Amino acid sequence: MTAVRYVDHVHVRLVDAYTSAYGVRDSPGFRRRLAGQLAADPRIDRYRELVAEVVTEPGGRPEPTPGAAHDWLLAALAVERGTSLPTSV
Repeated sequence: MTAVRYVDHVHVRLVDAYTSAYGVRDSPGFRRRLAGQLAADPRIDRYRELVAEVVTEPGGRPEPTPGAAHDWLLAALAVERGTSLPTSV
């Protein structure tokens, strides 16, 4: 699987997880609201930092964390809509 196809697969799976969690159907409007909601939550950045500290061996290179999927999803949603990445508030 190429990197682009993998990221697209991750993007689809993450959107599916959010639609399932919220009990809604996927739509352009839902993806627009999701992108805004994810970008507006400053806790995710701190969470990623803490997870990286916990899962990385001392002196080791930080491994990708679940937070990386958050960034991929925001980037994919922006590309899909033809807009720039949302900024945190």
